[in-house]
Amino acid sequence: MAREVDPPLIFDLDPAATDGGHWVSDEGRQVIIDEAAGVYHADFNAKRALAEAERTIEACRETPFTVTDMRGTEYHFRLLPHVSSGSPDIVLWSFTAAAWACDNAFVAAHNAAVRISTCAKVNGYDVLSLARDALKRIEKLANTTA
Repeated sequence: MAREVDPPLIFDLDPAATDGGHWVSDEGRQVIIDEAAGVYHADFNAKRALAEAERTIEACRETPFTVTDMRGTEYHFRLLPHVSSGSPDIVLWSFTAAAWACDNAFVAAHNAAVRISTCAKVNGYDVLSLARDALKRIEKLANTTA
């Protein structure tokens, strides 16, 4: 599910433009935050993209997976139980390994989508707040008039 360079939840939807970045939050513990965004053509269906993201995640629910970092360390992850975002525009999922864990969000509305990953030694970073902020950015851009 995760490819550091081209996250499939963004790139598999054929974006017209993309951007992204990452930073480290040090709010009592070090958390690596990665965000990728895509802007799509006018026929983009955000609801379909969200449903497909949810189906993809659920299809992987019982399948453990391994990620090897740039130093060669292997992490054997498993998905955690589903958590509702409370928003029809945000899908959340988390996975954990013995020494690393990630909380994730996929946000889609209008003709844009954002995938956010927050990773640290333990789960629990407030990825939902980041997702809500991303949704506000999408709404602001969608409501901009020239």
